Amino acid sequence: MVKAAAKKPASNPLGPGLQPAIDDRLKEADLGLKSADIKLKEAELIEKRAWYRFLSAPLTPVLITAIAGFVVTQVTNSMQASANLALEREKSKGSLILKAWETGDPAVSLRNLQFLAKIQLIDDPTGVIGKLTPEDAPFLPRPGGPVVPVSASDMKVFFERYKQAFGTITQRTVDNLTQLFQDISKDVSAQDIRQVAYVLATIRFETANSFSTVTEMGTDASLEGKYGPDSPFGSALGNTSPGDGARYRGRGYLQITGRNNYQFMGSALNIDLVDHPELAVDPQIAYRITSLAMFDGRFTGKKLADYITADKADYYNARHVVGGLGHASDIADAAVKLEAILRETVGDQSAQASQP
Repeated sequence: MVKAAAKKPASNPLGPGLQPAIDDRLKEADLGLKSADIKLKEAELIEKRAWYRFLSAPLTPVLITAIAGFVVTQVTNSMQASANLALEREKSKGSLILKAWETGDPAVSLRNLQFLAKIQLIDDPTGVIGKLTPEDAPFLPRPGGPVVPVSASDMKVFFERYKQAFGTITQRTVDNLTQLFQDISKDVSAQDIRQVAYVLATIRFETANSFSTVTEMGTDASLEGKYGPDSPFGSALGNTSPGDGARYRGRGYLQITGRNNYQFMGSALNIDLVDHPELAVDPQIAYRITSLAMFDGRFTGKKLADYITADKADYYNARHVVGGLGHASDIADAAVKLEAILRETVGDQSAQASQP
């Protein structure tokens, strides 16, 4: 029988004296790591304390506020600059469009506008401008010289000549005419000095030579009897409710009267004259109503261009623009005088002056 060989105990490859030394080294390394970790945490704690002391310092809120204010100011300035740039860009586009139209010829105006869109100086994202035809183009008269005095020296000459032609002139009339001149000078429809002379002559007559807006006189009762819904005039004027006769009495330079006329002119001007009929006596609104009536024919369908053209100035029949021929001769005579005064004041704007 063969006996199995007895197993020898495993030997320590590091040797009996080396193992304890290694264990000691490992323990030292572990302690070193723990020590390093503690120091790292201490450093983090010190940093946090430093930030806390900084944030708790009396000047810190001031510094933060200053920095925040600086940032906000820079952002605000940048946004404002962008907004100003966008506004100037829109103004420039608007100016280009207006200049494109101011040719006196719709076909030329349209070509100008389409050219601006083609070279992308104005926007046409939907291509609408490119599809327009001359028939779609509105007509804006070519702007000429002034038709009313605008400078102090010209106004002085006008009022001196007016006094010579019509007699005395009060300061109130001077003030009212000065306001009218400002409104007329901004009206693109007022291009012919003779038409403007007739407008002034009409306003002079309708306001009893004062050139002031007028509110029809009378008690509420008398005006209700004259224009109320039960009166012949009232029903024709569209007055339907009790009180409409007094509420929609005559107002302005040409004294629009009746609910229908207040509604019609208010819609044309985008102003609520039905609920606020008193606005019709505001000089600027009163002039805009006058302009629509006389230059556009909104009262009778007749406009000044039907009677006052490059070839003629029929001041007598121009009265049809406002209504019948009542006082047509008086207004025509005043228009001839006013035309002469305007020509002397602002220059000769047409080939031949009208004759009385």
